[in-house]
Amino acid sequence: MILEITNLITKYIPVEIIVIESNNPRTYRSISDELLATGFKAKKPLNMRCRKKSRVTGAVFLRMKITFTNLSGYKNWSCNGMTMDAINDLEKFCSEYADKLSSVLATSDWSSVGQLGKDMQECWLTGRQVFFCGNGGSAGNAIHLANDFLYGIAKRTGGGLRAQALSANPAVMTCLANDVGYEDVYSEQLAVLAASGDLLVVLSGSGNSPNILRVLERAKTMGIKSCAILGYGGGKCKSLADFSIHFPINDMQIAEDMQLVVGHMLMKWLYQNRPTAQ
Repeated sequence: MILEITNLITKYIPVEIIVIESNNPRTYRSISDELLATGFKAKKPLNMRCRKKSRVTGAVFLRMKITFTNLSGYKNWSCNGMTMDAINDLEKFCSEYADKLSSVLATSDWSSVGQLGKDMQECWLTGRQVFFCGNGGSAGNAIHLANDFLYGIAKRTGGGLRAQALSANPAVMTCLANDVGYEDVYSEQLAVLAASGDLLVVLSGSGNSPNILRVLERAKTMGIKSCAILGYGGGKCKSLADFSIHFPINDMQIAEDMQLVVGHMLMKWLYQNRPTAQ
């Protein structure tokens, strides 16, 4: 395996690799000094001499030194079709994404998060339920957060919040989508599972998904308080929910990132302020 890797490296990059045949630090230093004194030039592009295993761990121990010659002429070399230009573009893209996310975190108003935290804490202390829902990535986030609040805020048997994601059961989702309509996959569940005094948290990038609007409308008729975590302009959900946590970012992925950020903030806060176990 190691021979295959080193052959692949030397195929695409002007590099010389030497494996030193000793796990003894003194021997390694001696050979290493000799290599460095000669500019670390090997007679052959690849010299694989040793593959030594430890009896204790069974791991492979290799002493390897790599030296690169001038790569200026290799700007457009590629491995599996990815050029250096593409790699540099990816690094720049990741940096820009991180900057955008950092900017949202630095400029957001967290007061509504405090309100949601208090409402969730009240549900926890009184045994009421909290429901999460969303579409696509937001549906996945709803399931993720329901898990965090069910167990993660207490980390003891029976101590968590009665939280569930309406997006978690594919049999129920497909049944309702087929028999009633996708716009009612959440409102129909809420009508059966929830009661007055419970809490609904909807996750939506656009704030305009029909099934999210329908479940918010259902919550109002049942005496269920609602909070919407939103991106973009907030959409119709912003005025329909009892209150909203709005991140005005025109980027769906960062809007979904912020859903988890809010959830994890509240999970850690609730755990820190958990009631004493009885």
